[in-house]
Amino acid sequence: WRRGVPHNSELNKAVARRRFQKQELGISKLADNAMGEWNVRVTLENVRFPGYFFSGNDKPGYNSYVAYYQQLSQVHLISEGQDWTKTMFIMKGSFNNKYLATPGSSGDGPYGRWTDDRENAVKLEVKKSHGKDSSSYIFKVVGKDDYFGGGSNSHNILFYKDNDWSSHEDYRSWKVSELERHRTTSFKSEKEAPPSLSQDFRLEGCGRWTRAEMEANCKTIDEGLSKTETLAVHFSSKANAQLIMSGGLRASVEGQHGGGLSVSVKLPHELGWDQYRRGEFLETAGRALWGEKWKDAPASLEVIYFLKIPNTMLHGSKKVPNRDAIRIIPSNLLHFANGHHWLSTEKIVKALDLTS
Repeated sequence: WRRGVPHNSELNKAVARRRFQKQELGISKLADNAMGEWNVRVTLENVRFPGYFFSGNDKPGYNSYVAYYQQLSQVHLISEGQDWTKTMFIMKGSFNNKYLATPGSSGDGPYGRWTDDRENAVKLEVKKSHGKDSSSYIFKVVGKDDYFGGGSNSHNILFYKDNDWSSHEDYRSWKVSELERHRTTSFKSEKEAPPSLSQDFRLEGCGRWTRAEMEANCKTIDEGLSKTETLAVHFSSKANAQLIMSGGLRASVEGQHGGGLSVSVKLPHELGWDQYRRGEFLETAGRALWGEKWKDAPASLEVIYFLKIPNTMLHGSKKVPNRDAIRIIPSNLLHFANGHHWLSTEKIVKALDLTS
C-alpha cells in the first residue's frame, strides 16, 4: 500500500499485505473467542442547552445527585451488544465510577441518583429525538414510561413521563459523541487469552522507507480517518509490541501533568525520519519526545503505532512546555480496566517496525 515504490516491489507489497491480514485475522479470532460486554465512553450534550453536558460526577454539595453543566464531561454506556443504540445498557460516570439510577423513592421527587451498586443501575434504551436535532437521542428506562432530561434551573437531571416531555422534546434530547469503545473480555480458556495475538505474530517493517515514502504513507493513513479523528503516533520498543497489540496502550501514573498517555502529533517525517532510523532521526525525535532524556530514545523508537484519536479527546489533552510534538491525554479520558487506564487497541490503525 506504499506510494512511490517501483513496480518490481509489487511482490514484496503483496507479502506485506498478507502478513498484516494474518495479524488482523489473529485479532479477529481473539475477539470471537472472547465473551464480555461493550463499554463505550461518550459525551452527552443537551440539545436545549448547547454546551451543557451530562456530568459523570456527583453534583457538588449534593452527594449522589445527577446533574448537567457547562463543562465537558463523560459517561460510559455499558452493554452486552456492540451497538448501544440497538440494545439496552446501563450508564456509569467517568469520574465518580457510580451507576445511574432512578429516584430511590417517591419522596426523592424526579431527581436522578448515582449508586455504587451496579445491581441498582437503571437499564436504558434510546430512541431518535423528534426535536430540532434529528441526530440526537432520548434515553428511556427499559420497561417503564420514564425518560431523563435537563430542565432544572439547578441543573439536575430529571426523570419524567413521556407526556411531561412532549412539549419540551429538546430538554430530554442529547447529542451523543463517542470518544472510545472497548470490550471487557473473559476468555474460554487460558490458551485464548492475551498477551499472544497468534503464534506467528509479526510487525511489518518500514525501516527501508525514505522520508518521502514515509510522508506519503502517513498521508494515506490520515486520509482513511473520519473528520472526527486526528492522526497521532506513539513510539515504543519491540519487546512491548505483543502486549500493546493485545491489550492497548497503558497510561503512565506519573510524569508530565501527573501522568496520562503521551502521543505525538508530529509524524516521523516531521521528526527527521531517515531510512532505518539513520542520520539525525534518533536525536531529533528523541529531543522532541523526551527532551534531555533523548539518549534513551533508541529502545523506545523501534515500533510506531498510528493512532486515530477522537478530536474531543485531543482537545482535552495537555501540552508539554518546549515540546510542541507532545500531547498528554489525561487518564480520565481513557477507559479504566484492571487497575489501569488504557487507549484501546481499536484506536491503533497500524503498528510498524522502524528498524527493519
